[in-house]
Amino acid sequence: MNSLETAGNQCIPSVKVGVPKHWWSPDLDELKQQCIDICNLWKDIGCPRNGLINAERLKCKYKYKQATKEAAFNADHSLNDDLFNHLCTKDDVSFWKAWRKRFCANNVAPATVLNGKCGDNAIVHEFTCYYSNIFKPNTADADEKFCDEVDYRLTNDFSSVRDTSVPLIDISSLLDHMAKLKRGKTAGINGIVNEHISFGGDCLAVNLSLLFNAMVRHSFVPAEFCHGMIVPLLKCKWRKMIKDVR
Repeated sequence: MNSLETAGNQCIPSVKVGVPKHWWSPDLDELKQQCIDICNLWKDIGCPRNGLINAERLKCKYKYKQATKEAAFNADHSLNDDLFNHLCTKDDVSFWKAWRKRFCANNVAPATVLNGKCGDNAIVHEFTCYYSNIFKPNTADADEKFCDEVDYRLTNDFSSVRDTSVPLIDISSLLDHMAKLKRGKTAGINGIVNEHISFGGDCLAVNLSLLFNAMVRHSFVPAEFCHGMIVPLLKCKWRKMIKDVR
């Protein structure tokens, strides 16, 4: 996991949400560079307010701004047409679901009050208490019971299957499954996304094969695989109560 995270940090550029402009083009790059070059030249000669250099600077700046506005307008117009065609194919339920996904999700502000408690630490404590009570077993000492049963089976039944061949997880199968991973999914608690795996290549497949085969052969699961992350989602109108999330 550390190797994947380190490789991702060193090789994959990261930017803030909303920084990339999908409508940007090489022509705009060229106009931007022309504007930068003429501005640098204008500064080198003392930033005159008249003359040929200043006139050329204003001309490049105006051309760059106009091209940027036109590209953004055309992209919005195209998006509106595509969105209209997309929403026209929906029924009532699917329409509002798609509408909320595109326009409402980004407008949800972080909660400052929950169950009458204020502050981030108090809200985190409320969620912790709520979900810790949900994920408790219905039967007392159920976890210990299942743990003892697993230990008993591993201890007493292992001798009978010791000579049984354990199927190996081969690299070709791993590569096939790595290629089928869906992209654009949220990262886990360790920051690893599906793209780390799908673009890892043969070297990663070899290491994963060794890891999985060792886990199967020794009946062992790393502790990091047992950690998870709970993301509360609104299920109805927000009334600042913990029962409004799921």
